[in-house]
Amino acid sequence: MKKQLLISFLFIIGIELCQAQKIIYVNQSATGANNGTNWANAYINFQTAIDSANNGESIWVAAGTYQPDSGKFYFMKEGVKIYGGFSGNETQLNQRNWILNITTLKGNGNSVIRNDSNGLTANAVLDGFVITNAYSTNNGGGIYNKYASPTMINLIVHNNYGSHGGGFF
Repeated sequence: MKKQLLISFLFIIGIELCQAQKIIYVNQSATGANNGTNWANAYINFQTAIDSANNGESIWVAAGTYQPDSGKFYFMKEGVKIYGGFSGNETQLNQRNWILNITTLKGNGNSVIRNDSNGLTANAVLDGFVITNAYSTNNGGGIYNKYASPTMINLIVHNNYGSHGGGFF
């Protein structure tokens, strides 16, 4: 009986560990392995972190300014929750302060965030960023969502240009 109880307990613990949400870390100042596994080894490239994420995972981004290559933009992925506003040592989401630890996504000759028909639902989250300095000759300088409905919260969107919807379209 004790053996069965112990096996059951270990099985439940194993399920809980498998269901633990994976966190991918981004910090432009990281000097480690650049594999996103923790703050010391965080990715330094914001889009690389998004590309590596899978549905159900979270990305934590440390304070700083992140900018895509010239003429490029960032795009989100379904089911991936992206949080800015970390100092770079937090272990719990509720420890971040997105107002104090300003995390900026800066344009570089295009929209900053562009979700064009990628089917995002409310399960894709962008939370705790400043979106600024975008210039798009198309719609949506700061953020462009077409046939996409991600959750966007705790954002400051300013100083963006687009032919329609400079901040958001």
